[in-house]
Amino acid sequence: MTKLCKDCLYHKSHDYYGHGTGIYDECLHPKLKKSPSLVTGKTIMTFCDWVRAEFGKCGPNAKYFEPKKPPETKEQFWSRFFNFG
Repeated sequence: MTKLCKDCLYHKSHDYYGHGTGIYDECLHPKLKKSPSLVTGKTIMTFCDWVRAEFGKCGPNAKYFEPKKPPETKEQFWSRFFNFG
């Protein structure tokens, strides 16, 4: 099964830029620290395409992949809210 960035805990979607293509989606994994541009001094985004490339730090095998947690159900929310069980 292929590990997709969109299913990773550290994935941040920027669909409003790429019109849903995922080309501007960002990886927020703490080990993939953002560095400032030596030209502008602004922080460079860590694009998923770059880190998952053959030469990227995460690579095609998704070295830093962690699955997203499933969404909380209504029952889990209310149990947590009222400290049940």
